[in-house]
Amino acid sequence: MLFLFSRGMIKGEVAEVYREFKSLVEKKKLFREGEKLVLGVSGGADSLALLELMWRLSQDLSLDLYVAHLNHGIRGPEACRDANFVQEVAEKKGLPFFLQEVSVPAYSEKEGLSVEDAARKLRYSFLEEKAWQLGATKVAVGHHRDDQVETILLNLLRGAGLDGLSGMEEIRPLGQRGLLLVRPLLSFSRQQIEDFCRRERISYVTDSTNLDPSYARNKVRLKLLPWLEKEFNPKIRENLAGMGDLLRQEREVLEEMAGKVYQESLFEGKPDLLSFHIDRLFQRGELLAFRALRQGLRFLRGGVPRNMGQLHFQSISRLCQSPFPHGELHLPGGLLARRSYKLLLLTGAAGRAPRKGPEGEEKELELEQELKVPGDNYLPFASGKGRKVWLKTELVDIFSVPPPPHQRREVFLDWDKLKEKPLKARFRRRGDRFYPLNSPGSTKLKDFLINRKVPLAERDRLVLVLAGEEIIWAAGLEIAHPYRLTSGTRRALRLLYHISEE
Repeated sequence: MLFLFSRGMIKGEVAEVYREFKSLVEKKKLFREGEKLVLGVSGGADSLALLELMWRLSQDLSLDLYVAHLNHGIRGPEACRDANFVQEVAEKKGLPFFLQEVSVPAYSEKEGLSVEDAARKLRYSFLEEKAWQLGATKVAVGHHRDDQVETILLNLLRGAGLDGLSGMEEIRPLGQRGLLLVRPLLSFSRQQIEDFCRRERISYVTDSTNLDPSYARNKVRLKLLPWLEKEFNPKIRENLAGMGDLLRQEREVLEEMAGKVYQESLFEGKPDLLSFHIDRLFQRGELLAFRALRQGLRFLRGGVPRNMGQLHFQSISRLCQSPFPHGELHLPGGLLARRSYKLLLLTGAAGRAPRKGPEGEEKELELEQELKVPGDNYLPFASGKGRKVWLKTELVDIFSVPPPPHQRREVFLDWDKLKEKPLKARFRRRGDRFYPLNSPGSTKLKDFLINRKVPLAERDRLVLVLAGEEIIWAAGLEIAHPYRLTSGTRRALRLLYHISEE
């Protein structure tokens, strides 16, 4: 349905709406002068009001605006009409327009998501990708106060905690590429927005699926909220919105406290792996520990998986309190939580661990790589997203070797005992044995790593250097005793292990 308004506009009231909008933008520092922004415009009253207000704001702040519209592949010709309509509006204002068509029903079925969740995921993915391609810093969408109230009620019905009952934020991270999502209309009601469109003679379209009560949000908007207003409190919308504002302030205080717990307990932070000291993580209680873990998940994945709730965090707590030194939990979104002695490890790259065969036995990682001597050897099998591993080999005269102790990632071995054997690098395998420096003999590599208290996840990432089939260095840990430097050594092999984090 297309709404076209031709009433005369009330200039004073229209100007007041823009003054209020601009004042809010300046007060909360939502946008900077000269910034490049993508506007998500569906064609409804809220998104068209956003487009109009942002277009005016661009005149004052020299903003660079782009209009983006996603066809969800649900409403056939009606959806095409909406896309054409938004394109015409954008072109009239001289703004670049971008359209993408997807099939929400197909994606919903493939991923096992509700239609609403699938649409939301695809929409934000499209807006994030387009902003990234255009070099924009922020994405703005038209959520308003009534959307906020509906979100809070839905979260309440789902049994959400403080975060869910706080509702949507006016500005939050979008994805993992440094972009921000902004909701500049969040303090405006639906009625204010529709009045603005009427007074400004702004036409807009209505999505027919917004009237379908089979969707949970529509049911809340069309049935539950009117009933609550009539039977309990005519100001239920204002009260719920105010409650959300108050809870967001309280959440900010807790987030600051949890941030300190996060920093104090963090042992190691990598793009694909976080590890925490368990005792420090839980020393101030589960509430702050869980919030610290949520901050960690935002670092790893850009956010907490939507189907990961309090029960999952309680399972992590039980894992950490277990009397057993090792254990693991498979979590939503492909996440893995591992207990290793006094450390808790979170990773989204569980494939680093040895894979299980059909009978439960561990499959060996067959990847191995020959090393050039001398040379800079890049190790792709040990590298991954945001992480590159190098192993440098160099032959040096014995008199050039610095006195011990040497660095953990730089070692010197007796080249005369190694020169006839091919050198290679790989991960550990079942049955590996190792003869550590100054030990009485060889031992199982597994036992050596346990005695050194190497975390379980790190064992599966440990780079081994071999001469033939004999381990001569567990990189970063220890060299093999038979290849140590002695008084009879004339030439040394220098090995330098380097990891670069991007």
